[in-house]
Amino acid sequence: MYFWLVLLFVAGTVGAIMLISFGGSTYTPHDAEMHASEYAGTVREAHGPVTLFLWVSYAAIAIFSVWYAWLHWSEFAEMFRMM
Repeated sequence: MYFWLVLLFVAGTVGAIMLISFGGSTYTPHDAEMHASEYAGTVREAHGPVTLFLWVSYAAIAIFSVWYAWLHWSEFAEMFRMM
C-alpha cells in the first residue's frame, strides 16, 4: 500500500517539476517588460501568462474540492440545518 503512495508522490513531484520548468519557457523577459507598470518610479509590477502548471494546479484544487464536498456532504447539510 505505501509503495503505491510513495510512487504516486514521486511521480507527482516529477510531473510538477517538469510543468514548472517548461511551463513559462515561451514568455521572455522582454514580454514581461512590455506588460509592466511603474508606480512613482519606485515600484514596478509585471505579470505573465497563466502557465500549464497553474492550470493543472487549479484543476487539482477544483477536483479535490468537489470530491471533499461529495464525501462530507452530510456534515455540511447538518451544519446548514443548524443555522
